[in-house]
Amino acid sequence: MKKLTFYLFCVFFTFFISGFQLNTSDNELFSFLLRKYVDPNGLVDYNGFFKDKNKLNDYLSTLAKSVPNDNWTVNQEKSYWINVYNAFTIKLVVDNYPVKSILDINQGKPWDLSFIKLGEKLYTLNQIENEILREKFNDPRIHFAINCASISCPKLLPEAYNPSKLENQLELMTAAFINNKDRNSVSTSVIKISKLFDWFKEDFSDSGGVVPFISKYIDMDISAQTKVIYQDYNWNINQQ
Repeated sequence: MKKLTFYLFCVFFTFFISGFQLNTSDNELFSFLLRKYVDPNGLVDYNGFFKDKNKLNDYLSTLAKSVPNDNWTVNQEKSYWINVYNAFTIKLVVDNYPVKSILDINQGKPWDLSFIKLGEKLYTLNQIENEILREKFNDPRIHFAINCASISCPKLLPEAYNPSKLENQLELMTAAFINNKDRNSVSTSVIKISKLFDWFKEDFSDSGGVVPFISKYIDMDISAQTKVIYQDYNWNINQQ
């Protein structure tokens, strides 16, 4: 009996100090919804999400109860915040559905809405992207994992991000975006690339800049002196 009591105490203590940590099974509901409502081109069936919003809200409630703490690994935290950004962006569109553009929400400032409650704190999408994902992790590949519900955004991965395969997921989505000819056109003399690279060019400085970063993901030799043209951004909703 004493051994059992001690064992239960150890289990409880381990759970207490580690906090509520999301794992693959916790994210499976989000993966289920993404596989169901995101097509191979990354376009989203928001009407389907609208009809299934109870399941989406269930996942958001899980996120709200599972706020990272100091015992989480970097990959656990990073995947958590990416999933938060993507799931709550979908919720924002669903709550305002139908919309032609995410810019139709909150007078063109959807990212400034304080609607994301995690634990006891309220967040905006801007805070999650700029004050947490960008500032804390210093990983430019994050830009190709989060989705702003618009045509020119990187595709929405049809599964949740998970710590155990986060590196592969980030590499996959970065390569997919850079090599997507609808988003970027690359040649040895000139590259016409997404405005995203212009907005966040400082995030690529550790890689030597935007062009050296891109060159790692394409089968072509381009130099730092290659002419760069940033393309207009299409804010129309990424609706199927």
